[in-house]
Amino acid sequence: MDIFCKNCGEATKFNICPKCYNAYTQPSDKYISHSFDTSLNSFDIPKSVQILDLAGTSLSKIDWKNHDDLKILRLSNCEKLESISLLNFRGLKCLDLSNCPKLTKISLESTYNIRTIDLSNCISLKKFDCDMLAVEYMSIANTQINELGYYPIITYLDFSNTKITDISALSSFSMLENVKFNNVPIQSCDLGPLTYIPKLSAIETNIPEVTFSSVSPSTLLVSLYLKDCKSVTKAPKLRNFSLISPKGKFGREFKVPISSGDWTSPYRLIFGPYPSPPNEKIEIDVQNIQKMQHPEFDGTVAANQISGLFYGAIFGEIFGRNINGLTKEYITFILDNPIDITWARMVSMTGEKSVKDSFSDDFKKNLINLAKFAVTGEIEKVENDFDALLSSTLVASYLFWDEEKLIEKIKIILGKSEFPEEIKFSCILIALLIANLLQQRLKLAENIKIDEIFEKTLKFADIADKSIYETCISITKLSELKNVSEKLTPAAAAVFSIRKGYSWSEGFSKVIYRGGNTLTNSIVTGAVLGARWGYNNIPIDLIHFLYRRNFLDQTVSCVFGSLDISRKELNWDELPGIKWEPEEDTIPDPFAYQKME
Repeated sequence: MDIFCKNCGEATKFNICPKCYNAYTQPSDKYISHSFDTSLNSFDIPKSVQILDLAGTSLSKIDWKNHDDLKILRLSNCEKLESISLLNFRGLKCLDLSNCPKLTKISLESTYNIRTIDLSNCISLKKFDCDMLAVEYMSIANTQINELGYYPIITYLDFSNTKITDISALSSFSMLENVKFNNVPIQSCDLGPLTYIPKLSAIETNIPEVTFSSVSPSTLLVSLYLKDCKSVTKAPKLRNFSLISPKGKFGREFKVPISSGDWTSPYRLIFGPYPSPPNEKIEIDVQNIQKMQHPEFDGTVAANQISGLFYGAIFGEIFGRNINGLTKEYITFILDNPIDITWARMVSMTGEKSVKDSFSDDFKKNLINLAKFAVTGEIEKVENDFDALLSSTLVASYLFWDEEKLIEKIKIILGKSEFPEEIKFSCILIALLIANLLQQRLKLAENIKIDEIFEKTLKFADIADKSIYETCISITKLSELKNVSEKLTPAAAAVFSIRKGYSWSEGFSKVIYRGGNTLTNSIVTGAVLGARWGYNNIPIDLIHFLYRRNFLDQTVSCVFGSLDISRKELNWDELPGIKWEPEEDTIPDPFAYQKME
């Protein structure tokens, strides 16, 4: 039964209007989203709501009182918002006001349970003196704020690109673990007192001159990231301590600084900080990055196709983990409309009490492994089916022109683990399929021939009896996936999508709706179709809302570097709707270091 939007009259079966993206809400709704509804310039907050998403709306002033149930309030990207006043919001735990360029006034009274607050990129904000006694995660980066308040239990703090000149208040934050202060108006600084903060483990700053007057013998400091630092005096020499400088002046083994699951947006922390990804020790030096011997190809095309592979795989994982219970029509709706997929199910009564941030730590671990491979030429073996399929999918982006070497690396990935023959077959078939697609797009080969790829796979996998594998390349409709072994469905679904000539959105939405292991099916199909059609054919709305994309960009850059592809060869601004460029300051580059002799 269709519902008619009260705003524009459009009929729909969904909880969101497909024309103006207005969410249908009831007085009893606990999860409400009106994100990016630019027609919304006023809002009366319902008493029952617990999670409210008004990001990207046209609100200019907020003056709300007396609400004990609201836990998360998202007001990011409200370009017209000038002031906000909240009184007696005792249940509020997460407040996101990031990217509100006109915001100048914030009043928070009796909101003493806020744990996370993001004021980053509020470029007109000069003052923030609200009591934040319970705040644990806070960013005031890229504001005009000139002094720190008192945050007794803060864990993570970013005040980069502010007017702050006095950092002595940091010493009173006894629970502080991670702090970032890049591009502050300080020329020299003594970081010694910070080592006496009991739990502080990571510092990131680009202050030109740094010294350590003294160092606490019990300090937990293990990561110090000094960008563009000209001198470091009396750097601590502690066991497990890591020091990094992009220019290689002060290098030691560097453990990637991870802060609260790459925290950038506080509303994602309402259910506690995400587990930190594996703190991999990456013993590589990008100054000595290996340059692969590869045939001549168009760098712009290569950048587009390889980026398409990565982004396609990532969206496959995001959807694969979170589509349970969604209909095919709803999946297509999300793909076709500017809806934040991390919040797509937090709308009206269909909302669920979960936060879907982006790709998982397992995916990140595989990206780290690929980056190490791109720089050092060494690939690590994996221990489970998921990692085997994912690593084989990603590594094909790197040796696509040399199938024999590619398969050698796939066999290293599989190692001596007792993987089923079907997994070995799938890993090799998927890698060869992607390699051939990239060869075709870069004019290194003729049109791909699935039957030939199948025969090569049997040969490389040392499979004599091909009868049980023929269904993998012969299905004529997706419903036949039920006749394919579950471990073969990722490869079968990808082959089917290529043979049908599906666009990225069409093939992806069809495959993730039915058949086999949805997670691996969607990752592989997303990657294969991404390699086939390229980054500029992946829906802009998915890319626009992707979280953690800076980390992904680091991996892509490592692959590009080894292939002598300039990062600039992919002109992001010319791609349909893409208007972002990852900020260099957002996440430290985990690969730029040298060992201290």
